[in-house]
Amino acid sequence: MSDNATSMTFATTLFLLRRAGVKVEDPELEALAAQLQECAEQHAALDAAARLAAALDSDAGFRAGLGRAFPGMKVRVVTGDRDEHIRALRHARFGNSLPMLAGIADQHDGGVAIRWALVLDVEEAVHLLDPNPWDDVAEERHMPIQDFAVRWELAGSVLISF
Repeated sequence: MSDNATSMTFATTLFLLRRAGVKVEDPELEALAAQLQECAEQHAALDAAARLAAALDSDAGFRAGLGRAFPGMKVRVVTGDRDEHIRALRHARFGNSLPMLAGIADQHDGGVAIRWALVLDVEEAVHLLDPNPWDDVAEERHMPIQDFAVRWELAGSVLISF
């Protein structure tokens, strides 16, 4: 997906983790997330989310920005066969109510690109959250676990958890 989709996915992740009580360690990112949480109007919230996304971006990428906010985040590349991949997805979700990020292969501009997906639940279907709840496009969806696993493997089997 586009850089905007990636940036908003990471900003939404930070916002959701903060709202769930996970401490944001970076003062600039904390202040921007607090401003976003205080927005009562959709347009103001979208602008605040865009500022948070821009602050997360760096030369090292969005993962590094999220790492500044949450130094304890875990980035893991899962290896093995399909069954091991599915087991790892389920294990990462077991007993954890916080969303995690997974890179998945997705069609974009006539080709395939990596899209970061906000994963809430893994059962027979994977529940993906809307990466930008402040816009007018509802993107929350469920994907069969086998389909998700294939797309996740094609993108390198990377999981980010908190």
